[in-house]
Amino acid sequence: MITLKTMPKETTAELLRYISEHEDFLSIEKLAGNDLPVPQVRAVLRELSAELVREVASEGKQDYSVKGCKVLSKKSKTVISSLSSREEKSLLTAFGLIEPTQAEALAAVTSTRPFPRCRRVSGAGRRL
Repeated sequence: MITLKTMPKETTAELLRYISEHEDFLSIEKLAGNDLPVPQVRAVLRELSAELVREVASEGKQDYSVKGCKVLSKKSKTVISSLSSREEKSLLTAFGLIEPTQAEALAAVTSTRPFPRCRRVSGAGRRL
């Protein structure tokens, strides 16, 4: 299990994947030469990204569901389902449909709840 304190695992995974796809790694070529080939560096970054994604999925980070939420239309649910889990959580938190995490709650200046909250998946029917 990987423990990160500075950034959420989902964000780190996206960042690693982006770097592996878009970075030239010129400094690695200059410093390491043939000892550390760029394709191998790209592969290890993609591997770390994939491992973080698997870990997040196994931890069950997404503890909410919009499927049973009656305030959202079918079209809204379709759009939300196309978002990454981080984007989905941010959107639902911004509209007050789910509770923010403790860190988000501390960072929030005001909190408005214009809509009823969606039902939690885990927690035997507890409402957020």
